[in-house]
Amino acid sequence: MRTSIKAASTGVLLFGGTLGVSSAAEAGLVTWNCNIAVSKYVSGSYNYGLNINVETQRYNNDTAGGNVGNNGGGLTNWDLLINPNQSSKMGMISFDPASGLITPGVGIARLASGVTVGSSLASGLSYNQGISLNSQVGGQYEWTAGSTGYFGFKFKNAAGQIRYAWGEIALNSGSKQEGTIVRFVYDDSGAAVTTGVVPAPGAAALVGLAGVLAGRRRRN
Repeated sequence: MRTSIKAASTGVLLFGGTLGVSSAAEAGLVTWNCNIAVSKYVSGSYNYGLNINVETQRYNNDTAGGNVGNNGGGLTNWDLLINPNQSSKMGMISFDPASGLITPGVGIARLASGVTVGSSLASGLSYNQGISLNSQVGGQYEWTAGSTGYFGFKFKNAAGQIRYAWGEIALNSGSKQEGTIVRFVYDDSGAAVTTGVVPAPGAAALVGLAGVLAGRRRRN
């Protein structure tokens, strides 16, 4: 499902899977709640890699048995290639050399909520085109088996413009290779994004929620 807020609005910050209101104004945020499984085998066939286009919200597993996904065939204009069969950790590659994934220098950083992903990054972080998950034991950015976290990246849209984004991964228990890509969020205006911040409900949704709550109060 695609959610887009074009006008300035209040963002919503995710706290451990629940929603909390952020005081920051967010404009142009686009969310893709994709819930894509990242698996070594798909329908019994070896998976060479999961190709994802964040802007068009299409994906394709390149398996030994053929293409499997919501694209109806091979995906050539992908933004991210995710490899669950790379060594002992999930690997990722960004399509364009001008794009990249956030790293502390070794592996893809597991980011906490509230981290800015933009042209400027926190001290010690930079972009790298292709790496695997960070696994520095006890490190600030370590991914552990069964953990959930955010990763930051930048990609080029169809017009060739850089867009900043974050994704959320829930790794399977006992694995650093397989899991679920829960969602992607980027700003289609080219502005920086903040990990964990998703578009707030639209005005109509808020009015509807207020009506539901009022009805409950009257019944009580």
